[in-house]
Amino acid sequence: MKSATLLPSLELPSLPSPPRIVNIPADIISMGEGQAAIEFGEQACGIELDAWQTWCVLQCLAQRITVDQTLAWSSFENAIITPRQNGKNFILEVIQLACIYLFGDMTLVHSAHKFDTSVEHFNRLKFLFEESEELSPLLYSNDRSFVTGSGKEHIRLNTSQRILFKARHRGGGRGFTGDKVFLDEAFDLPASAMGSTIPTLSTRPGAQVYYTSSGPHENSKVLHAVRRRARKNDPLDRLFYAEWGNGQQVLTLDPVEDEDEYMAALLSANPAVSAGRISLDYIRQEIRTFSGDQDLVDEHTRERLGVATMPISLENSGPIPQATWGPLGADPDKDGSYPKITSDIRIALDVTEDRKFAAFGIAGRCEDKRLQIEVANRQFVKDAGPEGTVERVQTPGDWVVPRAVELWLRYKTPIRIEKGSPAGAYISRIEAAADAAGKRIGVEVEELSTTDHAQAFGMLVDEASAGRLRHLHDAFLTAAVKIAVPRLSGDASLWSRKASKGDICTLVACTLALGGVPIVEESTDNALFVFHV
Repeated sequence: MKSATLLPSLELPSLPSPPRIVNIPADIISMGEGQAAIEFGEQACGIELDAWQTWCVLQCLAQRITVDQTLAWSSFENAIITPRQNGKNFILEVIQLACIYLFGDMTLVHSAHKFDTSVEHFNRLKFLFEESEELSPLLYSNDRSFVTGSGKEHIRLNTSQRILFKARHRGGGRGFTGDKVFLDEAFDLPASAMGSTIPTLSTRPGAQVYYTSSGPHENSKVLHAVRRRARKNDPLDRLFYAEWGNGQQVLTLDPVEDEDEYMAALLSANPAVSAGRISLDYIRQEIRTFSGDQDLVDEHTRERLGVATMPISLENSGPIPQATWGPLGADPDKDGSYPKITSDIRIALDVTEDRKFAAFGIAGRCEDKRLQIEVANRQFVKDAGPEGTVERVQTPGDWVVPRAVELWLRYKTPIRIEKGSPAGAYISRIEAAADAAGKRIGVEVEELSTTDHAQAFGMLVDEASAGRLRHLHDAFLTAAVKIAVPRLSGDASLWSRKASKGDICTLVACTLALGGVPIVEESTDNALFVFHV
């Protein structure tokens, strides 16, 4: 690396859309090289950066003083995460061209998941080299600097410098090293690529690694790992990380009904909108283009609002981690039977958003006074009634109403249903259920509000965290706990059917049932119980 003049840190530009997650090394003493790169990109190549792009370049190329009093890059790794088409590649162009022309790096490696993406970047740099008065003298004559071929694209210069372009899905990049390694589309970066690349940089003075990507997917192990490190803000970690995006709660927003909140979330995730590179008129039309199907809406919301898809694992840090949930499972007796709920029984119904599945949950206390939740039924709505349901109930062709009648007749406790949820459509049908003679059975329904759901959610999480809850190892319920995502309603949280990646009706039903169970608090003298209903 060339020496740099020590300069005071430049005042960072005011960012209309600041990043949501940031980690910056603590020992920056100069941004001179970053400023030089920005000026070179603009003057020699006509690349005009937006304020947020300028800020990223300054951070990536910031410098520190080492123990032997020499200048070195402040960061070893640099990660820039934004939704697609915000202009991450302009940042890479400025840095890569400066690495060649200003900093004297001999080999750069640019890697992307897809071959087409890598070739697109190759063609863009080819154009910049050919059109720049400063860069074009570095080219061999007769177009010999630009080597093409299946997986062999690279730019070679008459200074012996090279820029290599690789596609990871073909195994490209394994065994190659460079002064700087650029890992585009890092959401699809396998651990094997890191294992074959990072150790080779140890002998390169001034080596750096760059990750650019949209938000991580569920299986983006490397990018999720980098993201977790950024959130720790470890002062010893030489990682610059900037992510524009939103939390999981925005997945419940409707682009039309919640337009103001949706547009605010969109602006915070897409700095190119504030910069004028992406127009609001285009965004509004884009929303309509993706509005014809719920899967399209969900995909557009995830991508454009920059929502990371969290991995499903035993280490999931959701409301009830598996490390907490697992030990709550009941142990069978010697005869193989499980504890039974004997008092304070409450029953609730929930239905998935697509109305394909329904579930009844039961909650109450066992003889040992411990809270227990169970799944009474979970199946396709249009299936025939399960064994034990009242068969001669006048009802349309699904099993839900007959099962509600069966549970009412057995336990004489109202069926708890959240009024504004997909299950709300069953309220009037259950209340109107009649026997074969047309006589109304009189099933009671307890209508719940969003506030009731939030209170039940808090109770479930609190009781599970305290180890006072028990379940019966139901596979559907355990799967729902793994994937369930909460959303905010005011200052409270409740389960989000929309944001969760799959069917969570068993969990919601059990949660709503639990919310109706009186809380028992033991007094300090261990002799008095107080019931809160």
